[in-house]
Amino acid sequence: MGKQTENRPETNGTGEEEMTLLLRCQEGDNEATEEMLNRYKNMVRSKATALYLVGADKEDLIQEGMIGLFKAIREYDPERNDSFAAFAGLCVTRQMYSAIKYSNTKKNQPLNNYVSFDSFEGNEDGETAGGASVLEESGYWSQNP
Repeated sequence: MGKQTENRPETNGTGEEEMTLLLRCQEGDNEATEEMLNRYKNMVRSKATALYLVGADKEDLIQEGMIGLFKAIREYDPERNDSFAAFAGLCVTRQMYSAIKYSNTKKNQPLNNYVSFDSFEGNEDGETAGGASVLEESGYWSQNP
């Protein structure tokens, strides 16, 4: 923990310049926010290189990390958290893992939209339904154009 002095609030390992920049970000200063995003984008990129997002490229994972960094900038509280760098790293990692988790649940989506073989059995008139009509009735074509 940082040392508190008479005139300065506790910064918890976050430098005075960075703390000033963070306060400006939280007050809505877009230039300060852009500066913070630029300072930490390499950290986001390095975390993204170790992970894999199904059905996406590395830039998508970096974008998720930048969203996590933006949330960290917005929500950082020096009274509750240690250094901003540690807090930002945690937020970035969690955002990336959430994206990966969501992506992994979507990879089984084709299994969730299956058409049962029972649908191809004869109808009341003894006629067999055609594959296209069963797919239309199930809504498959509207979900998968």
